[in-house]
Amino acid sequence: MKRSNNWIVKNKRPEDTSASKDFYDSTESDRYEFSSSMKRRQEKMTLRLLDLMGVDLTDGFKILDAGCGTGFSMTLLRNLNSKLYLRGFDSSKEMLQKSKDKKLQVKLGSLEKIPFKDKFDSIICISALQWVPKENISEIASEFYRVLKKNGVAGIQYYPESEERLFEDASKFKKQGFRVIVTQDNYYNPVKRKIYVTLYKEV
Repeated sequence: MKRSNNWIVKNKRPEDTSASKDFYDSTESDRYEFSSSMKRRQEKMTLRLLDLMGVDLTDGFKILDAGCGTGFSMTLLRNLNSKLYLRGFDSSKEMLQKSKDKKLQVKLGSLEKIPFKDKFDSIICISALQWVPKENISEIASEFYRVLKKNGVAGIQYYPESEERLFEDASKFKKQGFRVIVTQDNYYNPVKRKIYVTLYKEV
């Protein structure tokens, strides 16, 4: 993992001062759910992450959506193959209800304490990790490792506040035992920049 530690997000963001379960009340969850641009963005990032992970979405393939929100990514996956084994969880009851309304199999839970005992072939985590304090990343790495099958792969898309934080987080996943690859799309454009972290459990 190349370390340059150059960029930093200077604008204040809700995730810097709030927990997602508190921020996404009924008003914010409605705004999120009914935003067509948010849906398109989420789907685009999910497809990009799946491409980076190199997963084969065959029948019965088990995917966990960690921080599933209102179910944009899970719905996309279900449309790609209705015979996938899809499960998800989120910390916001309001967001989670919208996933349940779409007949998705979801539970209330957190990245630090995943509410599943199943072993999954793959984990996706879209736009969720930035809501977590940096001191909790090691706990999340442990939980991802626990629920992922041997030779499984996890993919994270998120918005860390700096490149330094990105590589600090990546190092904690590596310490847990994952092989880690960091991808930064549109590196020099702070508006379009997207961060992806792929995690491979090889032992």
